[in-house]
Amino acid sequence: LWMGMQGRSRSNGNWKVPLNGGWRMFAGQQLDIGVPQDYDSGRIWARTNCTTVAGGRFQCETGDCGFEQCAHDGIQRGGQTPATLAEFTLNGWGEKDYYDVSLVDGYNLMVTIDPKDKSSTHDSGQYWCTTPNCLTDLNLICPSELQKKNARGDVIGCLSACERFNTDQYCCRNAHGTPETCKSSDWPFNYPRIFKQAC
Repeated sequence: LWMGMQGRSRSNGNWKVPLNGGWRMFAGQQLDIGVPQDYDSGRIWARTNCTTVAGGRFQCETGDCGFEQCAHDGIQRGGQTPATLAEFTLNGWGEKDYYDVSLVDGYNLMVTIDPKDKSSTHDSGQYWCTTPNCLTDLNLICPSELQKKNARGDVIGCLSACERFNTDQYCCRNAHGTPETCKSSDWPFNYPRIFKQAC
């Protein structure tokens, strides 16, 4: 796998994302990534089936940003959807850290965030230092209309309904832009229910 990363620092506009926003990971490999004290927020995603193609361009089947390092020239690039996201906001509201596994950009593989130090005496509720994950291969249950396939016809990702249909209702925008007006239970088809039940 090749990883991709985007992020920002609250006070340092010149802060460079670690490892230029892209690095290779092998099975079982671990890597520590440092961020500054005033790191604000960012995301990490995995890119799959990456290779260098004709003309020297680096390309991945999912999560592609067009380069081995997504910020190699100082410009941060996101991953092409669908891609499962690990999202982090540090020193956020109430000076707390927040993290989640998100399918807002669709799904390409299973992801888990596992905090290593869960010994804090501050118990802030049911989500305190828990381990968000999606341990079901959603590519196996992805509705056909959301499937992303490779040249061999294999399902390699599952698009979000917003990405696939681009309607205000599925994208929660305009008249559907509030929590009160954007409820997946009111959608023509409740796609999030499939994934929430599986994860």
